[in-house]
Amino acid sequence: MTLVQLVGWEHSMKNELIIAQFKNLPRKAATERLQQVLDTFGLQGMQERFSSLTA
Repeated sequence: MTLVQLVGWEHSMKNELIIAQFKNLPRKAATERLQQVLDTFGLQGMQERFSSLTA
């Protein structure tokens, strides 16, 4: 899936084209990265908030 968005003048000093592409990669890497970020910033208490994303 590819997402294309043109940012309008009201949000940017110039028109910007943002292109994002979804890669169907295993979710394990995202789960591990989330855990690293929570650990780095001492936010382990927020883990429950993201449980639906990592299940």
